[in-house]
Amino acid sequence: MRRILAVAVMAALASTAQAGFKGGVYTNAEKGVRFRLGKGWKVGPAEENAEGGVCSFMDKGRKIVGIFAHRQESWKAKDHAKWRADQIGEAVSSVTWEREEKLEKEPGEWLRVDLSVDDGEKTWRTSHLYVANGKDNWELVLRCAEDDFEENEKLLGEILDSFELGEFKDEGNDPEEPAEPDEPSAQAAGGRVWVDAERGVGIRGGKGWTVVTDRESFKLGNPNEVFEFATGDDELSVCLCEMENDADAKLIADETVKALGKSFKKQKMLKGTAPEGTERRDFRVNNGDIGLRFTMVFFNRDGKVYWLQAIVAEAKWDAVKEDLEGCVASLKIGDVSALEEEAKKEPGDEPVVKEVDEPGAGEGEETLLPNPWEGYGKGSWVKYRMVSEAAGAKTEMEMISTLVDFDEESYTQRTDMVMNGTQVPGQETKINRRQKVPAGGGDAPKTEEGDETITVAKGEFACHWVKSTSEQGWSKVWTNKDVPMGTVKLQTEYAGSKSEMELLDFEKK
Repeated sequence: MRRILAVAVMAALASTAQAGFKGGVYTNAEKGVRFRLGKGWKVGPAEENAEGGVCSFMDKGRKIVGIFAHRQESWKAKDHAKWRADQIGEAVSSVTWEREEKLEKEPGEWLRVDLSVDDGEKTWRTSHLYVANGKDNWELVLRCAEDDFEENEKLLGEILDSFELGEFKDEGNDPEEPAEPDEPSAQAAGGRVWVDAERGVGIRGGKGWTVVTDRESFKLGNPNEVFEFATGDDELSVCLCEMENDADAKLIADETVKALGKSFKKQKMLKGTAPEGTERRDFRVNNGDIGLRFTMVFFNRDGKVYWLQAIVAEAKWDAVKEDLEGCVASLKIGDVSALEEEAKKEPGDEPVVKEVDEPGAGEGEETLLPNPWEGYGKGSWVKYRMVSEAAGAKTEMEMISTLVDFDEESYTQRTDMVMNGTQVPGQETKINRRQKVPAGGGDAPKTEEGDETITVAKGEFACHWVKSTSEQGWSKVWTNKDVPMGTVKLQTEYAGSKSEMELLDFEKK
C-alpha cells in the first residue's frame, strides 16, 4: 500500500538552497517561508514523489512526519486541498475529510484540512495547511498514526499556525547531533556481507538478512540472478543480477524502467542517492490495488551489466527504508578487500559459494563441467519463458540462448531477452567448463528426485526431476537430455519470491 507522505531521512542532513534549520525553526529564504518544528527533529530534502516537494521532516520519536511543498498552479486553496485528497485516495482504502477551517491570515488565502486515511492496514491522521497567493501554492503536511493523534493534535496545530510568508534571512543549521546509541545505522547493526572477488562486486545486507545462492537456477545458467538476500519479509525482495551485455548501464536502466512501466499502472519516478559509478532508478507503481516501490542500481563491470534490484510493498517502506538505503550505500565495485575482511569477521557465517555437483573431484581440484549443448551444432537455440513474482510485482520475460561456438573445454553462447515487451539484446559469452571445485560451506540442501512426464508450451516430455529444499525455500527442475540446456521446466520459491520457467521452443542444428 502506498505511503501517504514520503520522508527522506538522510545520514548527513542536507538542506535546500538558501534554507536552514536552526533552533527548531525551518527557514527557506528562496521560497519566502518560515515555520517552527522542534529541536532535535530531522530535516532533509523531500523526495520527488511529493509533487513540488521542498523539504521533509520527522520528530525525534518518529511519530510525526511531514513535507513542505511549493507549486505554481494558481489554484484556490480548496482546489489544492481536493487535488491532494484525490491523490491520496487513489492508493488507499478510504479517505475521510474530518475538518476544514479557513484561516484569517495574509497574504492570500489560507485553509487547514484534516484527513483520516485508512490504508488497509492502519489508520492515519494528516493535517494540511494550504496557502494560495497569486501563482504560488504552498502546502505544509503532517502525518501521525490515529493512535498518536490525540496526544499530538495540539503540536500539529502549533506547527501549522507558525507558518509565515515573507522575506527571511537564512540563519543556517544547528550542528549535527551524534547518532543515538540505541538507533545504530543499518550498516553497523548487522547483516550478512556478500563478496565476489572474481566479479569485483561486494555488498552488505540489512539487519538479519542472509544470503541465498543455492538455487537450482544458478546451476542451470540463469542469465539474471547472481544471489538473493533472504530478508525475512515476504513483502521485500532484494537481489543482484548480471547480464552478458556491454551496453551502457544508463541505457539498460532507462530501458528497464520503460519495460516495467508497461506492466504496471501509474508509474511515478522518485529520487535516490546512487553510489559512485552507478545509475539508480527509483519509482512507484500500482499493481492492481497494491502499491509497490522499486529501487534499482545499475553499473557496468568487465563487459557485463549488473543491477541491484529491490521491490517492496509501499506499506512496508517506512520499516525497511533504512536497511535498504544502507544496503545500496554499501555497494562496492572493483576493490572489495575491505568487505572481504568484514565478511571473515561475521560470526557463524560460512563462505557463500555456488555448489558444483561433480563426483570425485576434491576441493580445490579442477574438473570439467558437463556441456549443456552436448550433441548440438552451432546455431542451435532454445527459448524459455520465465514469470516471476516478488513483493506483489509480476515480471514476465522470454530468453533465447543460441550456441555460437564450442570446443573441447568451452562453449560460446548468446542470450537475448524480451522483458515485458521490450527487447534486450545479449552479447556473446564464452564459458570455460574447466573450473576448480570451490570450498564448501554450510548444510547442503535436502533433495528429492523422481521421473515424470509433463506438458509445457513446447509439448510433452518425459523428465527426470530434482527438488531441493533449504531453510530459505525450494526449487524443482525437470530435465530431458534431448533438450538443449537440458531444462524443460523450473519452479522456485525463495524468501517470499517465486518464479516459473518453461520451455517454449528449440531447434537442433
